[in-house]
Amino acid sequence: MRTLLLLLFTIMIAHADTSMIEKINHTLDQIRLQESQKTTINLDIKYDPFYHDKKIMTKKQHKQLAEKVTKKRKKSLILSMILNKKAFINGVWYRENQKVARYVLSKVNQDSVVLKRKNKTIVLKLKTAENLLVKKEVL
Repeated sequence: MRTLLLLLFTIMIAHADTSMIEKINHTLDQIRLQESQKTTINLDIKYDPFYHDKKIMTKKQHKQLAEKVTKKRKKSLILSMILNKKAFINGVWYRENQKVARYVLSKVNQDSVVLKRKNKTIVLKLKTAENLLVKKEVL
């Protein structure tokens, strides 16, 4: 912006008389004075989003963190839909005998699925809403 102003003033200077040059110089001096009087604001920011403190974790802390993550994974298996012997679990479609998290989808029922892992079995059921209309076909 300063360069544009200076360019504009130089063009005006070329075509102006001495009184006009004095007015321009006075205006430029006022602009310089205003620029020099600007104060900088010191912001007290205690958090820097671009600086990451690299903490060294002990093996025990790392193990505890991994246990928390696995506990969340165990709780977070959510069955949303069942369609054509396929189950929609956590936003992904699965068929029988496919791996879901650490489990294998062993059976897809009409309103539930069975997940197995070694000697552990989990049954996920569809949540039914009272205001949901369910249409069943009779074969």
